[in-house]
Amino acid sequence: LTVTLLPETPARWSLPNGQSAPLDEALPTNPLDEIAYRMEHPATEVFRVDGGSGVDRWPLLVMDDFDGVTWRTDGRYRRLGAELPPGPEVTVRTSRERARITSAGTGGPWLPSQTWPAAVTGAAPRVAPRYGTLALPGSDGVAQYQLDWWQPQVDATTLGSAATDPDAPGAATPIPDVPPRIQEFADRVTQGRRPSFQTALLLENHLRTNYNRAEGEDLPTGHSWPQLDTFLFDSRRGTSEQFAAAYVVLARTQSIPARLAVGFRAPPPAAGTSTSVITNRDVLAWPEVAVEGVGWVPLDPYGKANGAPAPAGTGLAAQAEAARRQLPPLESLAEQPIAPIMPGGGAAGTGGGPGWPGV
Repeated sequence: LTVTLLPETPARWSLPNGQSAPLDEALPTNPLDEIAYRMEHPATEVFRVDGGSGVDRWPLLVMDDFDGVTWRTDGRYRRLGAELPPGPEVTVRTSRERARITSAGTGGPWLPSQTWPAAVTGAAPRVAPRYGTLALPGSDGVAQYQLDWWQPQVDATTLGSAATDPDAPGAATPIPDVPPRIQEFADRVTQGRRPSFQTALLLENHLRTNYNRAEGEDLPTGHSWPQLDTFLFDSRRGTSEQFAAAYVVLARTQSIPARLAVGFRAPPPAAGTSTSVITNRDVLAWPEVAVEGVGWVPLDPYGKANGAPAPAGTGLAAQAEAARRQLPPLESLAEQPIAPIMPGGGAAGTGGGPGWPGV
């Protein structure tokens, strides 16, 4: 993964009027490659979060380009400026959320973020608005800052019957040179169903149900075609790296717009406080699926294998969990019409109220 750094200057404009500010620094590793190492050193603190109630995970880097060996991002970084709106693909109602983050260092310039950052105070990071990624030039991720972000609001029933977004940038592009038996495997799991969030959940459920968490000292690493082939057909065990990478390539073969995120799961706050301490044991890779009107919804094919608690709160991860619980068995599942999501966050005909893009 290669990025570029420019000298730091104050951000004096908002993103729509801003200039590109690419990063210019060769990074030694991709955070995706560090998952096994972090799992082997679980007690190391990475950052603390004060606030952010209901947040299930904190991404560092999001990637949607896979060449069969490496996942990459073509993120174009810009100065953050005063404030960002959510992306144009979000048409449902949004709420503005806030947390205070103290990072002890992420091993690269990335800062813990959310999909739709609104503003940052206390630091001057670059932002890749297509992904929500924040990067602090010239640092190893040590920072104290306040993050505001936009949280799309949608109920689980509506989400469970929603269409995926075929116009999602990057993640709707077919992955080239998919090995034939991986393509055939994806076809068998989805049984030729059309792309929808329900189909995305069916694919996720197959991995959650039939594959196991890798434990111990000999943890698998890597996410190239041979390593994914071994995971899917031979060992059937992996870290979240293999679960997430396998999910995204399988989803993309079925025209489900998906991308790969790596970061950390958010543990509950310490007793009697509002502060969560995130350590290496919380490291996680996960897929995100683009849902029409809602934007990027995080899934967790690794969750059941990991024994992680179900997400709490009202965020998209919690709504995805509720939609997951409502999913009937594949053999009794009849394809239903896909209802468009209205601006208020409900399906057409459900009486959803008027929405706004959050600005």
